[in-house]
Amino acid sequence: MRQTAGFDAYASHIWPGQQWLFTKPHPELPSKIAFREAPVSEDGGYRRNTYFTMGQQTLFLRCYAEYGRHDFAAGYCAAGPNAFVCCEATLSTRPSGGIESLACGILFDNVTVDGNGIFLANLGGTGGRFGWGAVNSVLWQCSASIVRCDQPPGAFNWAFGCWGEFDGDGYWRASNESVEPESLYIAQLSERLGKENAGQIILPPKPRGGESNPTLERAQQLTQESIHPSQSLKTFILELTSKEPLPLNPNGAPSIDHIGNTTTQSTSTKQHNLIITNGWLVIEDRLAIGTIISVAWWRGTVNPEIAPTHGVALTRF
Repeated sequence: MRQTAGFDAYASHIWPGQQWLFTKPHPELPSKIAFREAPVSEDGGYRRNTYFTMGQQTLFLRCYAEYGRHDFAAGYCAAGPNAFVCCEATLSTRPSGGIESLACGILFDNVTVDGNGIFLANLGGTGGRFGWGAVNSVLWQCSASIVRCDQPPGAFNWAFGCWGEFDGDGYWRASNESVEPESLYIAQLSERLGKENAGQIILPPKPRGGESNPTLERAQQLTQESIHPSQSLKTFILELTSKEPLPLNPNGAPSIDHIGNTTTQSTSTKQHNLIITNGWLVIEDRLAIGTIISVAWWRGTVNPEIAPTHGVALTRF
């Protein structure tokens, strides 16, 4: 699935084999988008960037990925704000974070990347990505093999209550510790819309506390709890899907049948049969011939600013 234009869109209960790709912010392009429960993974180029946005005001809530590349990522000059809240990736092959140039205002809130990292960093000039991948962005209670938080010139990146190995000269607080509130996104939503509205967002139960140096009694308790591992986000999503089915009540919204002009104009086109005559492809007794077109070489980048100049190339869909 590909979303390249629109405002105030909502997607929920998207299952494996599907993907959303957002283009950079523009008046005609996506803004105010929300995702829920959308486990995705496909092996193939940019399609493997499981949850990827180049837009703004995009919410990825309770999203799960397996064997992805940059599972939770923002692309070239994504204006933000964009939020990844309560997301989990397992066996990831590439780090999450800002993966191109100057994505701004990304919130990673309770994001776990198993097998790779989360980077708010200077990407250098390798891999077709140049300079700072993310600026003015926040990591809140995230867990990854490597958490990298660098401070760009003239801007900031922050990391609060993160778990893993750490790298970077950004703003770090309470590393390998739990912090309050549990979710920064929900706390800000509660201040803006009230606790009742914010309380509608359900997060899976998560062990909390200073577990990096527990007491002997707490260590024994944790040992017993480890016999029965905590519920995974994938299992939580499946259970929540049955408890929260897709809403079918329009709540007074007008029907599409009563909006605007519902008439369509049908255009008839003449059909030309393609047949083989004496080994030749023929249309209406004339040899079917076309033109020759050059195929562009791979330019090493999919930067949307210069992609239109690349020319035509064969690719997979």
